[in-house]
Amino acid sequence: VADSHHATELAATAGVGVACRAPWARLLVAGIKTLEVWPTTCLKRQRILVTQSASGGLIVGSVEVVGSSIVESDAEWRRLSSLHCVALEERPFGSRTHVWSLANPIAFSAPLHYSHTTTGSWFHFEPPPP
Repeated sequence: VADSHHATELAATAGVGVACRAPWARLLVAGIKTLEVWPTTCLKRQRILVTQSASGGLIVGSVEVVGSSIVESDAEWRRLSSLHCVALEERPFGSRTHVWSLANPIAFSAPLHYSHTTTGSWFHFEPPPP
């Protein structure tokens, strides 16, 4: 748990993060959920912040994006779905289902409040003024 390393984590992410629904945001930063699923690929290969969407702006930790790929079939999806922590028989976004591989999670013991600019589920953290 990295409450004393918030400043380091924020610098390592360049303030870039992704918003995820509860409880998945917390499962990501606990290292239980190691795949995130979206209808687009992720070109980033860096540490990103994880915020719990609809939480009023809480960053719960960070993870590293280490890969991204399209899921070619429902059979492949069934092999991967346990890493996503959602049991579905079919790909959530059909032929557009992409998995982002995540590693090295860090959960913050106390979530950080943030304000942000956003594009879809991506956000850019803007630290509060001193």
